[in-house]
Amino acid sequence: MTQGKLPYSQDTVAAAENTVRLIPNMVALFPIGSDVPESHLKPGLTTDTNKIKELVDKVQKSAASLVDEVKTGDKDKIAAIFKTVDGACQECHNTYRKPYPPQQ
Repeated sequence: MTQGKLPYSQDTVAAAENTVRLIPNMVALFPIGSDVPESHLKPGLTTDTNKIKELVDKVQKSAASLVDEVKTGDKDKIAAIFKTVDGACQECHNTYRKPYPPQQ
């Protein structure tokens, strides 16, 4: 939506609500042993418990006003909060996710 590819709708609000609802459960998505060689996880994701909790807290705090901003329907406000949340997400991705191979 922020790129102009999708229209604003109730689905936009529902997606924001779903995102905020799922954030606290992110740690549970990566139990010990899930960083197998075939995964795109770097070592540490399943064992750096305090760092992971810190990063998830950062994402949760960045998304605190996500739903309210999305409900305004204001594309600029939505883009700004999306950028904030995405930045918090990328901090974890950059630390704990291996790059995907280029698609051919």
